[in-house]
Amino acid sequence: MLTSLTDVFRRKPAWVKREISRPEAAILARRIRASAATRGAEVGVASGFSSAVLLGAMAANTEAPNLHSFDTAERCYFDPSRATGQAVAEIHGDTTGFHLTTGASTAAIERLPPLDFLFIDGSHATPWPAFDVLSLGRYLKPDGWIALDDVEMTFQPRWRQGGKNGARDLYRAWTGPKVRYEGATGLAILEEPTPERIAESVMASLAPDWDVAVPPRALERFAAMGGHYGAAVGQRLAEAMRSRSGSHDAWKPASPAPDGLTLPV
Repeated sequence: MLTSLTDVFRRKPAWVKREISRPEAAILARRIRASAATRGAEVGVASGFSSAVLLGAMAANTEAPNLHSFDTAERCYFDPSRATGQAVAEIHGDTTGFHLTTGASTAAIERLPPLDFLFIDGSHATPWPAFDVLSLGRYLKPDGWIALDDVEMTFQPRWRQGGKNGARDLYRAWTGPKVRYEGATGLAILEEPTPERIAESVMASLAPDWDVAVPPRALERFAAMGGHYGAAVGQRLAEAMRSRSGSHDAWKPASPAPDGLTLPV
């Protein structure tokens, strides 16, 4: 398996696009190597280029890197002719250590081994990044860390494109150490993700209006996960989820009356 980030980019297939940038990849690779990480999890796979970057960085630490990757789509969202994660085999030559799950959200995760890090780059709509961290954070080692992508997406009116505020909301709510980088401001690292900090930060990030509705079954599964962080905190998380679950309609603009946009006489 390749261990050089330069080689990973050199072998990037021509069909891959919308991948993480070189500065973001460099930051992630250096962080993985510095923390001696050998096992991680990723939400949001698409082509699989970010997966190839993460695997290559871990391969510098071990001959047997393991990446547990999750995506709701079975085909690459920007090129349905390609399977989700297809670039991993094209770049590295095989998929050893690449454990891909498609067709389900992180609400369906029931068991994972201890993890060194998380890379969250799935749905950017509030509350999905927070829910992904709540689900996967249960498996982080005490010295683990979380990388959030797209915490600074270009603002566009929500009613035209839909909300993209999830990573930003969680980053702002994070109660522990956190860092962003000049030249790669879309990427953030959340430090010291203790169970208490994950629960409190997720809960705080649910307070703004949600960008999208979460299916009731998934919402109940996420609510049940709160129990992992303690009975009292779990109950508060569940209550916050249920009380805010209808807030995605709050920001939608009302239709004016036919003459409502003209100045009154």
